[in-house]
Amino acid sequence: MRLIVTLAAALLLAAPALAQGVTLRDRPPIFVTPEYRDLLEEPESGETPVVPAEAAEEDTPRPFAPPHLTARAYLALRAEAAAEGEPAPALRQVWRVERFSLGGAQLEPAAERTLVIGDGFVSDSGRADPVIYDFLLARILTPDPEARTFVNRSIHGDVRRRMDHFIAFTRGGSLDEIAFGPELVFDRFWLEADMGLRMQAAEVVIARSEGEVRVSTLDDDVLVYALPVDAGAALNEDEDAERDQVEAVAPATAPMTGLAALDIASLLRGDAEAVATARATPAEDDETPAPGPDEAPEPESAADARARALFLAWMRHALPVHPDALAVLQAEDSLPERFEFVVFSPNSPQGRREVWTLASSTSEANPAFPLNPAARPRLPGGPYMTGRIGPVMLAAVREQAGGAPGPDTFLGAINAARARGALDHAYLIAWQETAHSGPCPPEAVARPICAEAGRIAAAALGNADFEALFGALAALPARNHARAVAGLTPYLGAPGLAGAAAALIVANELAAWGEEGAEEYPDLDPAGLMADALEADPYAPMIYARLGEMLIGGADYAGAWAVFDLGRSVPAAADSPMLAHVELIEANLELLAPEFFAHATPGR
Repeated sequence: MRLIVTLAAALLLAAPALAQGVTLRDRPPIFVTPEYRDLLEEPESGETPVVPAEAAEEDTPRPFAPPHLTARAYLALRAEAAAEGEPAPALRQVWRVERFSLGGAQLEPAAERTLVIGDGFVSDSGRADPVIYDFLLARILTPDPEARTFVNRSIHGDVRRRMDHFIAFTRGGSLDEIAFGPELVFDRFWLEADMGLRMQAAEVVIARSEGEVRVSTLDDDVLVYALPVDAGAALNEDEDAERDQVEAVAPATAPMTGLAALDIASLLRGDAEAVATARATPAEDDETPAPGPDEAPEPESAADARARALFLAWMRHALPVHPDALAVLQAEDSLPERFEFVVFSPNSPQGRREVWTLASSTSEANPAFPLNPAARPRLPGGPYMTGRIGPVMLAAVREQAGGAPGPDTFLGAINAARARGALDHAYLIAWQETAHSGPCPPEAVARPICAEAGRIAAAALGNADFEALFGALAALPARNHARAVAGLTPYLGAPGLAGAAAALIVANELAAWGEEGAEEYPDLDPAGLMADALEADPYAPMIYARLGEMLIGGADYAGAWAVFDLGRSVPAAADSPMLAHVELIEANLELLAPEFFAHATPGR
């Protein structure tokens, strides 16, 4: 009996760790190849990967703007975060956009795009859906003026999508050619342009002549990016005389340079030690020579510098321009009036050339943030967010889903199950408490529910149902998904907290099991089971953490971050360490790809 009691307590001691199931390296292979999984295994030495980059530390934490905020609440939060004084003037730009084949034929009529570069934001309208890139709050807003609604997405979720796709398609940066289906193969350069990310400096050639800087690929001399510049700033008059890698002319900030896939993966998993190491590690010395006195640009005003930083961040999000080509614009000291770039993608396999020409540019004093105060929020993500899960989460955020269960709630449920002879249900209820409070401490008496687990096991000695459940739970640390799922499926649909525990564990096990589990249990949907767990226990932080990871595995990054954000908005879960890793992942994303966040403070 002592052995069973000890094992029962040990299972609760490790319960959250055993229930992790889906992680970055274990998630279903939506676009992740087996080779990619191998790249993301932990190093055998156990050493923390070191990232040669420095984190951009901000003086004050960025305000938290979750997706359920009303427009008025969002605007009020933004106003509180803004600097004191009058806002800097906004710049309204109207661009003429033309698309051509590489042979010069116009592909479609010219279109207009209107940008408003304002106080820490860039709004982009003139295409199908207007978009507001709010770098002050690190959000992407998509308003629907006709419906008077808006969707509020996290920039972190979008950057995580780019990062995962880049690592997966390039197998950690090891592939030079990327296959899209059986017939399309692209040079990695074009994926880097589409994602806005690269791990190594691209082999590109720049040439400045007659008032224009041109960036071309080294191997096949394809024009990548062209930008008119002051003719007097040309390096020389011979277009072919200056041919060098772009870093020698305009070094780009590229924290991903030289990173192994494993280094990035450890940061994306939210490893606290890895990000601390990365922040403490100085960047590698840049071998780019310092500009001479004749090459130094004229000093730029603070307002112009902010506008240019925001414009560059918008380009990184909105246009498929390679980071090393953007470095050319980054080296200039003014906004462009014309630029062009080439795109190769599955949608444009023959390539196309886009030409952007500034039609007008006006300054606006005291610009308003372009969001209708009466607009209603719509949750981002797929059908789970807009269907079952979203309303349950919102009720928990508003504390309208009943009170969050505390020790007395769990003890009462355990005693009720014990009274009806369901000791297996009683133990599952004790397990579910760890989804709120984390693993049991080594001294079980420090938490009443942990002490109760041992008593349940002692009372259940010889109980066939309990021993079958115990065997299923004991299979979790061995990653014996088949035994765990088989032993816990009879408890799906159990009332209350016991059913929540069963649904949470089975969902995680099926997600970690992957395709084999889906074939074995075709009628069980991991995300649907998570919804069952959430409906039964909407205040459990572990459910939000695991469901968000599961949606990442299904490539629903907007939905995943909505789940993370809503979980951190639930009063009973906001300070849980189970959701703390999300903030680490966000910090890591800003460490790896700071250009997407602009780190722009409003100007006054």
